[in-house]
Amino acid sequence: MTIAKKILNLRKGQGLSQEELADKASINLRTLQRIEQGHTEPRGLTLRLIANALGQSPEDLLSMNAPIDLKEDPTFLQLLNLSALAIWLIPFGNLIIPAFLWWKYRDTIVDAKELGRQLLRFQLIWSCLTYGLLFVTFAISIVRPEGVSPFFAIYPLIVIGLLLLLNTFIIITASFQLKKGRKPFYVKILSSFNQPKPLVQTAFLISIGLGVSITTLAQNTEAPHPSGKMVNLGGWRLHILEQGAQHTYGPSVILEAGSGDFSFDWALVQPKVAEFARVYSYDRAGLAWSELGPRPHTMQQTVYNLHCLLQKAQVPKPYILVGASLGGILVRLYEQTYPDEIAGLILVDGGTETGRFFINGRMQTPEQDSKGEPIPPIKTVATPEDNNLARTPEAVKAIGDALNKIGLPAKQVYGSFRHLPDSIQKIRLWALGNYEYYAASNNTYLMDELLQMIKVRAQKPQSLGNKPLIVITRGKPFSNDTEADEQKRLQDQKDLMKLSSQSKQIIAHNSGHHIQLDEPDVVVAAIRDMVMKLIKK
Repeated sequence: MTIAKKILNLRKGQGLSQEELADKASINLRTLQRIEQGHTEPRGLTLRLIANALGQSPEDLLSMNAPIDLKEDPTFLQLLNLSALAIWLIPFGNLIIPAFLWWKYRDTIVDAKELGRQLLRFQLIWSCLTYGLLFVTFAISIVRPEGVSPFFAIYPLIVIGLLLLLNTFIIITASFQLKKGRKPFYVKILSSFNQPKPLVQTAFLISIGLGVSITTLAQNTEAPHPSGKMVNLGGWRLHILEQGAQHTYGPSVILEAGSGDFSFDWALVQPKVAEFARVYSYDRAGLAWSELGPRPHTMQQTVYNLHCLLQKAQVPKPYILVGASLGGILVRLYEQTYPDEIAGLILVDGGTETGRFFINGRMQTPEQDSKGEPIPPIKTVATPEDNNLARTPEAVKAIGDALNKIGLPAKQVYGSFRHLPDSIQKIRLWALGNYEYYAASNNTYLMDELLQMIKVRAQKPQSLGNKPLIVITRGKPFSNDTEADEQKRLQDQKDLMKLSSQSKQIIAHNSGHHIQLDEPDVVVAAIRDMVMKLIKK
């Protein structure tokens, strides 16, 4: 028995606390604590004071401090070290299993006491970081489920995964070091901490720092106030922004954004159009401020949603529909479904059903990538499950697919979106960070719907009659397009003009796909031209 254990047993046998024994022996409490923990041995005056306080002679205490016959067992040391990998099997297994082995064998095997102590210290730091990060993330998602970006839920999980792999790597490396008779490097580092207090303080401060950082990030995802108004469609709401309400004559201009784009992506166009017409932009279901609504978000469902929105918001008819990219297909589908509401169409680098679409990280075409699945019917009412999509496994998959597609979460806007004002860019980053954005963008029926359009229009081509149609085509090709791809795109744009007997094409020579951002004045001029012609009628 060591002198530390002898003093501890005598103190407890006499019913004394550490404070009482320290006071009785007239020594510092911290000194007594270090002695009982085995960090130091009493000598000289300190030994005599403690012995007298316990009713023992110094010789009696020293006689109990005979060296213990410890056995060499390198295999056990490796086992003790590897026991921290129990974290893969049970929560806190990296602490529970090593602590049990250390407690049982620390006084019987050479170096087991020191190795176990430092292993537990190292695992304590790791656990504070890992479980602290997990707890803070979970707490934020419970307290503020509507405002937390998926990136701030996913980032901690990625960090936790990396910490787990790092811990595993360190433990396995340490096992090889022990096999060679060397001390693991974490023992060398942590042995400099003679007291556990600084170690615990360090781990605690790191955990607090991580928690504050994540909380700050989560708070930065607070939804900005909607720029327009929220319109109730019966259990769920869509966001719509009206400008130019002072114009009580002429058609209403409806702006339909491209795939995954938002109402504020028309920020360089809408205010200028508002100078001569009523103009409306909106966010499709699940985008920006709009709620998820009925799902799945097929194109037919989207057109029905817009129809209901315009009615509920009491937007005056007739409409000029302006559709960008995929929005071009949507406005054509709207005209086909509700032809009496439409005065004219403007397609801003509008997509065609025979074109190519960038989905899940690659270009897809309806002929090659449709699944042959029946398209779900339109839903007129949203169920509670619809608006809870962001809390279902389906949403998790959608988020995962989106992350695979874009790589890492966006820290800044890219490409043509840099033309937007800084305030709009910040809102865009917020909107891109919503759970609902990824769920809403995951239209698994898109290719099937487009293929259906191709088949139907092969038998009965769509016709706008004499309704005015303006086709605005970008002048710049995609950088990775072949010459054949570019020629097909240009031909598809020309073919769009066949939809109406009153059509014309405008080439935006300095624009990429987002003409409304690269050359907004071209779009504004086209809208003005159509509005004025319809007014003169």
